[in-house]
Amino acid sequence: MAVDAPMRQLAHRTGSGESAGGSWNTYALYPIEAPRPVTGRARAELPCPECGEAVAFTIASPAVARRRRRWWRAVAAGPVALAPVLFLPAVAAATTSQAVTLAVLGAALLPVLGAGAYVAWRRAREEDGLRLRRADGIHSLRPAGATSDFSVALEP
Repeated sequence: MAVDAPMRQLAHRTGSGESAGGSWNTYALYPIEAPRPVTGRARAELPCPECGEAVAFTIASPAVARRRRRWWRAVAAGPVALAPVLFLPAVAAATTSQAVTLAVLGAALLPVLGAGAYVAWRRAREEDGLRLRRADGIHSLRPAGATSDFSVALEP
């Protein structure tokens, strides 16, 4: 994936509400027209086309964005590499009860490791070297086309 231009866009929250199943938000999305620095990071302020407020960004060079992606991929690979190690003590256990105990503990950790690997891999895919300098609850960064979201209420 190229990192020449940010993949995410400036999102201005245009609506929100609650329903019986949870809450929802809608967003207006705008491309970010900020040049990438050749090296390092640069700060930029762009006016929000929706409200006119200046939104401050930090934008990284392509090299920095690629380095961040590699870091997140390495973080994602950690749990995947650790998974077989969880079961080696079970194979080497002296008794059957020890083996079963260690295998159950290893299996219990697999969902946690899988979730961690998934989150890190997703961060690697979405890394484009762009950050908001301060969150204000109205502006955020969202992928192109992600004009709404819905959060399910978990209460009975």
